[in-house]
Amino acid sequence: KEDMNVTWFCYWGMMCAFQGTFDLVKFIDYWVKLPYHLFSSDASAEYNLMSATLVLIPLVQLIGAVLAWFMYKSHTEGDSSGVYEGPYNAAARERASLSATYGTTTSQSSNRGSFQAFGGSGQRLGS
Repeated sequence: KEDMNVTWFCYWGMMCAFQGTFDLVKFIDYWVKLPYHLFSSDASAEYNLMSATLVLIPLVQLIGAVLAWFMYKSHTEGDSSGVYEGPYNAAARERASLSATYGTTTSQSSNRGSFQAFGGSGQRLGS
């Protein structure tokens, strides 16, 4: 569990969102063209099971997409008590122990805050 990467959760969440959307459209198309009720006590158990499956598949996939979004937000906001991290997050423990041991000075932290990418004058090649 300590080697889990949030990128794979993001991929899983995107695929759940795409597939869930397509399955929801498929379900709505099926429901609109249905000559009977979606669930019926007069229908066979197989018909009701098929209807339940058509309802639950997009629902579960879209819930998976939302879950992946919350996991991503938890990871990017630095919340170490996320659903997937818990007490197994060895990297965060190691970072915390190193920063407590070596610490950071105020000049180091102020230099980090003033850094700007691509802020230099640059150099031209061949001239």
